[in-house]
Amino acid sequence: MARLGIDFGTTNTVAVIHDRGVFSVVLHQADTGAGTVVQDVFPSAILIDRLSGKQWFGLEADRLFGQRGPGPNHVFLPSLKRHLWSYAEGHSITSGHETGAKACDAAAGLEQYDVAKLLTGFLQSLADSIRASGVIDPAEPLETVITWPANANGAQRYITRKCFRDAGFEVLSTLNEPTASAIELADCITAGRGSKKDNREPSAVAVFDLGGGTFDASVVWIEGDEFEVLASGGIEDLGGDDFDRALLEMFLERFKLSDELLSPLTRHALLRQARSQKETIAGGVVRSLFLNPLDFGLDCSPLSIPVDAYFERIRPMLKPTIAMLKKVILSAAAKEPRVRTGPKLTIYLVGGSAKLPPVGRMVSDAFPDCRVILTDKPFTSVAMGAAICATDRVTYRDVFARHFGLLRLKDNGLSEVFDIIFP
Repeated sequence: MARLGIDFGTTNTVAVIHDRGVFSVVLHQADTGAGTVVQDVFPSAILIDRLSGKQWFGLEADRLFGQRGPGPNHVFLPSLKRHLWSYAEGHSITSGHETGAKACDAAAGLEQYDVAKLLTGFLQSLADSIRASGVIDPAEPLETVITWPANANGAQRYITRKCFRDAGFEVLSTLNEPTASAIELADCITAGRGSKKDNREPSAVAVFDLGGGTFDASVVWIEGDEFEVLASGGIEDLGGDDFDRALLEMFLERFKLSDELLSPLTRHALLRQARSQKETIAGGVVRSLFLNPLDFGLDCSPLSIPVDAYFERIRPMLKPTIAMLKKVILSAAAKEPRVRTGPKLTIYLVGGSAKLPPVGRMVSDAFPDCRVILTDKPFTSVAMGAAICATDRVTYRDVFARHFGLLRLKDNGLSEVFDIIFP
């Protein structure tokens, strides 16, 4: 029976399927005027028509927003996951905060969109896309291992699991995103050596996971098929979205435009272009980043920003990730002395933002005695590790960051809610 590993990411969601011994990334399709578009990621985006209330998710949302561009009748939510950190029962997003990072309570004069309903709708669309890909039999259940940030609190974990189940997934297990990446790396090393895991010397892997909206760090002790998370930490509001904003701010400074004068959707269209330019850097060939404001209805001349200047802007933003990784490694070493005395510690760089050249340089400079490895699959490592976990080939022990609260019933016992007592 086929099983899935799913990485619900801030920018994109990735699903990997295991079927009869083979792992493969699920491909998603969208019909366009030019034909069918196929992608190995499902954008974590939602587009809402204010007039009709119609909602589009994933590829459709991303494509339609790109076609229609900024407009007063659209609400575009590019990063729903960022609204889950502060989730509580009844939290909603207001239409005036489409590109914000926090969930909002009711505000006069603005449409309200319930976070849980939006997430369930998004995940239902994801389930439909997975089935439409043809990789799983229509009669089979969507047995799934899901992942979340190591620093996710109890409320975020609760609503994520609940919405997956409400969307039709059978959640077999859950694990932290860095743990999933450690499992993927260990499996990759074993396959490359052609050796059995049981014969490999016990060792530690520090996972540096810099994604679209969050940063996670974990140290995982690997002994055969057993994975134990020794320490974990994270920054819930730092990732690729912030580096996109930093680049946009640099452009706006040179255009002498105020961010406050941009409509939310025009701003997001500019952010999409900034992200596109940022993603050209990874190969190391690009020397400048370009933006033509006339394409977005802004009366300014096109200009370029040197890549080195952009790197200087984001280096201070990356410093907290280095500090967090050091803290996590020290905590892990206090729990398991072999982290220091055993084989050289491996630092595994994963997540789409880990491809930025300053990341690898700063990590290598901060940890000269460690072996630093940049994943060859920054967008799929977490989902692949979750899929491996779904095969029951490994066992793991994790650590958690949770809220203390009560799970209670409402609607005459028909549904559950999580009430936070102590955050």
